[in-house]
Amino acid sequence: MNQAQLELAELPVQVAAAPAAIELRHLRYFVALADAGSFTHAAERMFIAQPALSLQIWRLEEIAGTPLLQRRREGLRLTAAGTVLLDASRNVLSLVDHEVSRTRQAAGLGRPRLRVVVPPRLPGGLAVETVSALRSAAAADVEVLWMETPSTPSSR
Repeated sequence: MNQAQLELAELPVQVAAAPAAIELRHLRYFVALADAGSFTHAAERMFIAQPALSLQIWRLEEIAGTPLLQRRREGLRLTAAGTVLLDASRNVLSLVDHEVSRTRQAAGLGRPRLRVVVPPRLPGGLAVETVSALRSAAAADVEVLWMETPSTPSSR
């Protein structure tokens, strides 16, 4: 054996596999779960089986190295770490969606998007005013997307 082979032979064998990486689906599932408040409702919204969602959230917690949720009979509650990851997940997913949209526009495949995020049960009068104000944007070949998302208290 030459010197390089001897040095390689002396290195310890790593039994553990490379650490798993967080995937976008983990983040999408986590956001859906936080918004829905239960595994059952989140699974329905994501069109996946509840055990599959549970497994993916468990994997996400394993990757993060900490519990992200407190599971109670009354429902789910985010831990402090879960609150941080939820905020980061929303930012990452928004950025990815935005850049995919820009990529499609650069290829001539899509229109610019204007996403309007509104809290649940927005008063009708305010919604009508908002729609009226955005009509000019829609007429300018802009796709307007309405997203109803519950506001979550920030820990900042």
